[in-house]
Amino acid sequence: MPVWEEEGYAVFAGPNYEKKIETAKISPQELQKLIASKDSSFILVDVRDPQEFSAGHIPGAINIPSQKFAAGSAVLDKKKLIVVYCNSGGRSYTAYRKLQKLDYPKINQAIFADWVKAGLPVVK
Repeated sequence: MPVWEEEGYAVFAGPNYEKKIETAKISPQELQKLIASKDSSFILVDVRDPQEFSAGHIPGAINIPSQKFAAGSAVLDKKKLIVVYCNSGGRSYTAYRKLQKLDYPKINQAIFADWVKAGLPVVK
């Protein structure tokens, strides 16, 4: 369904399809510890536009823009924790929802602005 929606096709969904959910959030400090551990059991995904990603992103992140996130998510291993982030939370919330609909079992959401505010490193 998420790929279908991204292509602009009509969706006739039940009453709870768009129901707001609470995401599992990871703090900048927790994410930094995960990155520093060199643990390969997670994938960090920046869902911002390629230009934003090039301007600066969290170390180790890959870029799958939110506009085509569901279609691009095939590269993500369902056995790993997927951490999605954008600047303020809107696009990563949408990506989080798409991952849920695609049956990814372990998802966290992070916020790039919080990462920067915490003074953590940014790759350009």
